[in-house]
Amino acid sequence: MITTTQLWVAVGSFLISLLMTPVVRLVAINNGWVARPREDRWHKKTTALMGGIAIFCGIGIPLLMVANVHTLWQRFAVPGSSGDLPDIAIVILSGATILFLLGVIDDFYSLKPQNKLIGQIIVASVVVFLGFRLNWFVSMTLDTMVTLIWIVGITNAFNLLDNMDGLCAGVAMVAAFALAVLYSGHDASALTVALVIGGACGGFLVYNFNPASIFMGDCGSLVIGFALAVPVSYTH
Repeated sequence: MITTTQLWVAVGSFLISLLMTPVVRLVAINNGWVARPREDRWHKKTTALMGGIAIFCGIGIPLLMVANVHTLWQRFAVPGSSGDLPDIAIVILSGATILFLLGVIDDFYSLKPQNKLIGQIIVASVVVFLGFRLNWFVSMTLDTMVTLIWIVGITNAFNLLDNMDGLCAGVAMVAAFALAVLYSGHDASALTVALVIGGACGGFLVYNFNPASIFMGDCGSLVIGFALAVPVSYTH
């Protein structure tokens, strides 16, 4: 069941994204961070970019409020230590922050695909090092490799989904709430994370429906993909 605290965290995530998006849109337009119509683009008017900033705030701020930083520090301070996995909220927040910065750089300077891929593999490798695995196979080596492919693959899948108005944010919101249903009654931390992701995507989606008034860019799609990929590899 969803607790009152979890519900308010989800609502807060939605409101942060909802209120931040028009602010980001205004800043983007004033600074020329826009996508202009081209023959290979679907939009017919100049549209603001960098909506991922609002999504990241909608996910990051609530996760920062509920995350247990000590669990992550303990795992790094004592490598190989046994015990519970680090708190999923702080793991996702840490990885999403790195991918957000990578996405911002790509949105401004258009990184080569292989450079983005290397960054994603590094982040996914750290997640696996922390003990997050799909646990689909008996062989730890095979399971580790498949988990790496899963995290990088889902991250890129949502990056590629960001090609139509509302598609990436809409699919992500549905997927997040589906994860919330699956984790309901089983793991409170993963449930909270799923609700936060769904809330942030929902707030942004208000402005991203066709015709979209702002695009999220890689700084949004990479964060969403990663944030949705990790909970599946979280067995607490």
